[in-house]
Amino acid sequence: GVKNAAGRCGLGAVMGSKQLKAVVAKGKQGIEIAHPKEMLETVEELKEYIMNSKISSILGSVGTPLLYEVSNTLGAIRTKNSQLNAWSESLNADVVETFVDKMIGCSSCIIHCRHRNKLGGEGPEYTALGLLGANLGIEDTAHVIELNNVCNELGLDISSSGTILGWTFELYEKGIINKEMTGEKLCFGDFELAKKLLYQISRREGFGDILAESTRNVERFGKTSKDILIAVKGLPQSDPHDVRYIKAFALGIATSSRGADHLRSRPTLEIFLNLPQEVRDRIYGKGVPGDPTSYKGKEKTVYFSDNIFAAIDSLGICKFICHGFNSPHFIDYTWMKKLIHCASGWQFKEKDIQEIGKRVIDIERMFLNREGISRKDDTLPKRYFDDPMPLKITKGHHIDRKEFDSLLSRYYKLRGWDNNGQVKKERVKELEELM
Repeated sequence: GVKNAAGRCGLGAVMGSKQLKAVVAKGKQGIEIAHPKEMLETVEELKEYIMNSKISSILGSVGTPLLYEVSNTLGAIRTKNSQLNAWSESLNADVVETFVDKMIGCSSCIIHCRHRNKLGGEGPEYTALGLLGANLGIEDTAHVIELNNVCNELGLDISSSGTILGWTFELYEKGIINKEMTGEKLCFGDFELAKKLLYQISRREGFGDILAESTRNVERFGKTSKDILIAVKGLPQSDPHDVRYIKAFALGIATSSRGADHLRSRPTLEIFLNLPQEVRDRIYGKGVPGDPTSYKGKEKTVYFSDNIFAAIDSLGICKFICHGFNSPHFIDYTWMKKLIHCASGWQFKEKDIQEIGKRVIDIERMFLNREGISRKDDTLPKRYFDDPMPLKITKGHHIDRKEFDSLLSRYYKLRGWDNNGQVKKERVKELEELM
């Protein structure tokens, strides 16, 4: 939306360092559709298919705050820097609803899964409720919405900001950092403190000048600070979900090309839907049990998700209506094939589109390999291995190192990479010739 900031990974900071305000491209010739009549018919058919789905109805009336309620009830919401795994019901969707002015959507969207809140902004999404609420020990929905609005106004990523503040609060709680460094007492549950620190980060003032360095502060705060940092490859985890319970989700954030990111391979179907085995077999292939705590076959779940999300991204289509992201239905390779043909006239086979997704993942991995990224980096926060979840039905769950290592090896084999996570030479040569 217009009031949201694309703050993740600091692209705005890169532009700002170059005194670049915006990049604007405006064409004059329009877009020529190869088969306009067929395109309109296909879009109408697709629209009806999407809107007849239960998840579309839920997203259009409640939005993503529903995910907070489900995760929290399950006992899988990152709380106080993942020391806990459940938080207050005061952030549930029905409470958020009292702050909603109306439901809105991105340009031309038929679902309208976003909120326009009465405090003057958009949201909050599930991410804000989790990472600016539960993760910071804040219970008041109005406070979470205000922090959400502040992040958007300042161009700060909600995920990274909430994760880093939660980490810093625990560091202070444990005595790893002190008032001499921070300038004041830090603690969970202090809305005014969190708000103040967000402004300090954006302006690089006071302790915010240090916090603006994000995970690089491991060197400043000391080695023990890394033990409680919820990040992968230096990127704070973006999803509020505690992945110790969902093994496919854990593998996904460990192997994601840009770090602990849920938009590369988020296996939502593992979390919320108890799908019949025949449906799972159709989506992921045989040998993937429905139990989210099982390590068996979960490499197939992540492999499928990686590929189809890369393909849908390449077409500029929202993941919320992508097959496998929120629903076992929606836009799959068959729909992609239809849309591509209508728009361009190109005749793709489904396996061709799958291959495009695989190429995206492999090319990203080639770049990472060149920069020194390998198996050693495809890991998880230490807390996920060592500290079992303490609350609710997920109590006792953690990531077993030996099982995870075996799962990672199976994933590499499925991707065609070597056991160190390197793209094999023959594939590199093939992709270099293509590029």
